[in-house]
Amino acid sequence: MGIRKHPNSPKTPRRSTHQKQRQLSNLGSPSACRKPRSPHTPTKRSKSHRDHLPVPDTVTRAKIQGAREFALAKGIPHDPKDIFDQFGVKNRTGYRYLHESARTGQGGIKKRGRTPKLFGANVVAADSLLEDSSLGMEAKGMQWHALAWELDLSVCSRTLQRTLHQALDYGKYDAGIKEALSERTKHDRYVWADNALAIRPTIEHWKNVRFSDEMHAGFGPEGQLKIIRKRGTAMRGRFDNIQHQHKPTNNQAIGKVHVWAAVGWNFRSPLIYYEVKDPQGSITHAAYIKQILEVEVIKWIERGDDFVLEQDGASGHGGGPKARKNNPVATWLRNHHVNTYFNCHDSPDFAPIETCWQPPKSFQRKRPHWDKQTLRELLEEGWTHVNQDYINYLVSTMPQRLKDAKSLNGDRTSW
Repeated sequence: MGIRKHPNSPKTPRRSTHQKQRQLSNLGSPSACRKPRSPHTPTKRSKSHRDHLPVPDTVTRAKIQGAREFALAKGIPHDPKDIFDQFGVKNRTGYRYLHESARTGQGGIKKRGRTPKLFGANVVAADSLLEDSSLGMEAKGMQWHALAWELDLSVCSRTLQRTLHQALDYGKYDAGIKEALSERTKHDRYVWADNALAIRPTIEHWKNVRFSDEMHAGFGPEGQLKIIRKRGTAMRGRFDNIQHQHKPTNNQAIGKVHVWAAVGWNFRSPLIYYEVKDPQGSITHAAYIKQILEVEVIKWIERGDDFVLEQDGASGHGGGPKARKNNPVATWLRNHHVNTYFNCHDSPDFAPIETCWQPPKSFQRKRPHWDKQTLRELLEEGWTHVNQDYINYLVSTMPQRLKDAKSLNGDRTSW
């Protein structure tokens, strides 16, 4: 009676008669006495004294090649295997390094990877095309495949995009938006820049100029915050990632704060607040004289400061095409012997103080500001972050700003 098997035990496959005869015939062969090897068991080989050594790197390769070349150059008798032992590599690997050195030449560099499709000359040609200011937006607005075709390159758009990004940090970004200038305005800017360069051609000539301007800050909520959160639309709408902006109550006034300031080389005035009836903040002759000139500029005169006051051509400053020579502002400046000039119209890039307003505007959005006191505190905090070294740098760029305007035939510059 046979052994009973568990009903869940695996069944032994039945062998055919041919398989049984073949197994019996192989019993006497030497191979039948060997232990069968698993297909996953690696073949064993005799161990060498270098089997424990780590895989050599590029530095080790260079050392072996250099030692061999030095020994040959000095005529030192040697065995290459001694060099391999010194640097801890196998003989086979060491000879391969020496053959690589012979193929690339003495002191040569081994080339690795495929031959690049774009070379340095292609990158320079692309950079020259994109930086050609005479082309305007024509070149910068092309798609990558169109740019490759324009440069006569037989590469895909992705290859060109990746190469220019890695080499010169080129990429597709939003273009800056500025109002287009009329031909008459361009002509006026060109003539103004040419005359200004003739009067003040170097940085030293601009160190006594004090650039003045007004800014208008309105009441409102805090600006939109940049927060650290996980990516995705669902995370953006999560309750703890939502910024709540508070609207003003009926008792809170809605209005603006009007402020004036001036900057120059080693000079930064305090913020001077003024009040006018115009809700837009357009200053009048009387307000300009009483609230600014007789409050701040008179101090410069009394100290004996050597300065030239730059102003924009607003009517309240005594400028504009219809301004009278004997208007109250012009009379006050003339009576107090103040040297002054008006900036060209539509030319904020000719006035460095326009850039200095950015910190106060940024701090204005830090928290809700529904009253004048809070708004003034935020503006004052931002004004203290206008570094004097940065102001000096902006002043030092005036000759270059004017040269750029002339090279662009009076068009807007990047300043």
